Amino acid sequence: MLARRALPFVAVLALVGVLIVPAVVVSAPDLGGGMPALTASITKYDSSNWAGYVASAPNGSVTRVSADWIEPTGSCTSGPSYAAFWVGLDGATDNSVEQTGTLIVCSSGVASYYAWWELYPSTPIELVKGLSLAPGDRVSASVAYSSGAFKMTISVAGHSFSKKASEPASRNSAECIAEDIAVGSTLAPLTDFGKIRFTSCKATLSGASGGIGTFATVGQFTMIDSAGHVLASTSDLNSAQKAFSVNWKRSA
Repeated sequence: MLARRALPFVAVLALVGVLIVPAVVVSAPDLGGGMPALTASITKYDSSNWAGYVASAPNGSVTRVSADWIEPTGSCTSGPSYAAFWVGLDGATDNSVEQTGTLIVCSSGVASYYAWWELYPSTPIELVKGLSLAPGDRVSASVAYSSGAFKMTISVAGHSFSKKASEPASRNSAECIAEDIAVGSTLAPLTDFGKIRFTSCKATLSGASGGIGTFATVGQFTMIDSAGHVLASTSDLNSAQKAFSVNWKRSA
């Protein structure tokens, strides 16, 4: 199991002990290799916290990932719940991750929406100040690596934020993910987000660019709980191998 990573904006969200973590895979994957292929080998895996797609490659081979989505509406109950949506590099089989995306936080029956970025472990998650987010907003996000630095870019309803930073990283996977998060050492209830559709989920591996499903080693992740109940299901990719949906099924 990979190490859990602390979410550092608790002062902003008043969420003591909230964590976003790398993939906790129930059916352990073999995600080595990743040269582009005309027909990808897509293998299905179960994870306790990720739903979506991962393309993998040898260390140092991944340079970019991007996707678009419409921010879904969170349906809240009286208790707290969370759901994160993001694109990123790494985190599937190691403890580094470079990512940006959006977050739904439900508290006392009210949903709040945030944009954020992270370069872990050197720079834990930070909210994007001044970039408002609401259900129905069109989100575009990307993470790119060039000349020793990562650039995280997120655009919401035509307004953009970018951050450039450096850290040692494996650069061996690219992801488009819906994620449950943890409070302390326990996964929190997953906010009912209905359905989110990632469009144009694309990556660059070993110098070749294409839809997330066009590479040689691709994982399709379904989120399940400890009893095997599906929390969020992931659809098959479209014919262009770059669009898919994640459907909420139940809370953790």
